[in-house]
Amino acid sequence: MFHISSGILASRRKFILCLILCVLMMVSLRTYYSSSFRTLPKYTNYKDTALRKQYSSFHYTAPFFQPTVNYSSTKISKSQPIGKYKKNGKETIPYEKNFDINGTDIIVFLHMQKTGGSTFGRHLVFDLQLERRCEKKLIKKNKKTKKRTCLRPSDDSEWLFSRFTTGWACGLHADWTSLTECVPQYFPLTNITRRYFYITMLREPVARYLSEWKHVARGATWDTSYLLCNGKKYDYTFCWAGENWSGVPLSEFMNCSTNMANNRQTYMLADLKKIGCDGSGMSFATAGKEMVFFGLTERQKATQFLFENSFNLKFNIDFFDRNDTYASSVNETEDIIHKIRQLNALDVDLYEYAVKLFNERLNQTLRFSKS
Repeated sequence: MFHISSGILASRRKFILCLILCVLMMVSLRTYYSSSFRTLPKYTNYKDTALRKQYSSFHYTAPFFQPTVNYSSTKISKSQPIGKYKKNGKETIPYEKNFDINGTDIIVFLHMQKTGGSTFGRHLVFDLQLERRCEKKLIKKNKKTKKRTCLRPSDDSEWLFSRFTTGWACGLHADWTSLTECVPQYFPLTNITRRYFYITMLREPVARYLSEWKHVARGATWDTSYLLCNGKKYDYTFCWAGENWSGVPLSEFMNCSTNMANNRQTYMLADLKKIGCDGSGMSFATAGKEMVFFGLTERQKATQFLFENSFNLKFNIDFFDRNDTYASSVNETEDIIHKIRQLNALDVDLYEYAVKLFNERLNQTLRFSKS
């Protein structure tokens, strides 16, 4: 984070969360079909083979947020939300169908730290049933790479922007603000309308926070990360002096007021271009994000199910839920857990609402499959 007072920081974070929750509520209300959706039953055993076959023909269309469209006929491409816009003097709504791998659509994976993003990212490049599998990128001789090239069946253009395909092309663990500013510039300018389908993973905030602490204590820093906002590049202020924060106690980790781990998920989903790149200049003109899909780290099987039905893409393997993480091995007192929740109050509220919305989608999928 940039150096700002704790009062401004707290106000900014509360404001960002309110905006995100408002957008989520509007999307949720739009996707309700009847008041019966108000009560959402738990639905966890869809992995059963018979149920998977029953749902295989269902194509889920209601988005978490809407995709964005890139008008790239000019020298400077612009990324704008899908919705009503004027083309040749006429108002039209271009988004009426789901992801088209054979067209010009692109999936953009927003990878937040310690949310299981590496696992999901590998699934995207290694485990999808594709007519044209993602292949290892050709690079200099004897140089190892984790990157893959994911090309469309119809031509040699890419359809996936992620760590394992493009690398950290928009910065290490680029957030929403950086991605929406950078991604449209990454792809060649053409006279076509390009749609960007932004996706991400969310995780229970306390577990995510503890996992980040353990990761940082092992020597991780992400000190090369930066923010791209309104045409400028901003470096972050970190909590440590020297090469890293290796061996940091949890108490010290929690006491750093500029720790990016605090409310990281809310921050990375915020549109800083509209509230001020340095955290100031907040206004009610700020809009929410257009995130098409999100998964939950704790519910891998359900995440797979919804992704497959949202994008009409199937995986070769079955995801599995796991609890044996670094965070699960941490045994802290109730007082410490309470303090962590306070430090991540915005993420806690965001995640609680996301879980309700996630369950709603599963419920809707079941209802639609029977109609």
